[in-house]
Amino acid sequence: MIMSTTASETYRLGMRRLASGVSIVTTVEGERPHSLVATAVTSVTANPWTLLVCVNRRASIYLPLRTNGRFCVNVLSENQAELTRVFSDTDQRDTRFDHGEWRTVLGVPVLRDSEVAFICNVSEQVEVGSHDVFFGQIQEVLEIETTTNPLIWYDGACRELASKKLLTGE
Repeated sequence: MIMSTTASETYRLGMRRLASGVSIVTTVEGERPHSLVATAVTSVTANPWTLLVCVNRRASIYLPLRTNGRFCVNVLSENQAELTRVFSDTDQRDTRFDHGEWRTVLGVPVLRDSEVAFICNVSEQVEVGSHDVFFGQIQEVLEIETTTNPLIWYDGACRELASKKLLTGE
């Protein structure tokens, strides 16, 4: 146990140990695309296909996502790590989609060569503290890349999988 930190600092240090995949969540408002680099994305259920995305209400994507009711979760691969810097930089908000290859599917931006893209309709939205949890019923799964090289967020930075060795099972 860390004795010299506050509870808030301990929480942040603990959360840095929770590895997760990195995605770019996209939606549109009129003709304008919006985005968010997200690590708070997870599967909820396979019947019906549903995932969730946690979005801070101060994020620029929040109102467009809430209004549109449709989004895409573009799961990033190791070779797309630079996109996390671009899509996290508020100074590049208007030029983010100039980076990477994008196409529109079912009205939302989809990143070519992502690990996988999930196009979702918002089925429910729940307020929790500073964030809203958007539950997305999956309308389309686009498996764009056949090799698996997911980008991982761990200890405050993008990481590659150290090993693709299967640790359990056959």
